[in-house]
Amino acid sequence: NSGDITEKKQREQQLNDKQERYTTLFETLPTPVLHATPADGEPVVRTVNPAFEDVFECDAESIRGDRVHEYIVPEDRTTDAEQLNQRIMTKGEVRTEVQRKTTDGERIFQLNIQTRETQSGGIDGYAVYTDITEREEYERELEAQNEQLEEFTSIVSHDPRNPLSVAAG
Repeated sequence: NSGDITEKKQREQQLNDKQERYTTLFETLPTPVLHATPADGEPVVRTVNPAFEDVFECDAESIRGDRVHEYIVPEDRTTDAEQLNQRIMTKGEVRTEVQRKTTDGERIFQLNIQTRETQSGGIDGYAVYTDITEREEYERELEAQNEQLEEFTSIVSHDPRNPLSVAAG
């Protein structure tokens, strides 16, 4: 039936258009993104976008099929990374803060991971790394300032002399 063939071609074209939009988005997104699939019970790199290559100084071809942790996890964070791998393999979504090695040294990232079941019954997932280092540093500075202000307030309020009489003197 020609109607069935036309409908099939339209669905194929829609699928191709969707795949092309996805590829364009993946390639042009300024945030590092990793696509992983499990192998031997652990997620391994399927591909990364150019932003990932730039931030983590990893070539997509050279890390394909490897565990990403071998390249970007600081040595003192490997236990955390292993626990994260277990969570990824059992949950559909993971959101957490992580410390990773980059071209600019160690940075703090908001890591958002989404896993899904594929049509073939396997699992694949995407990890998006958003650099939050400056925000974290700003929050620490703000906390330190608040502590200093609280300390000053405590000293002033516990001074046996009235602060107004001291100022008047």
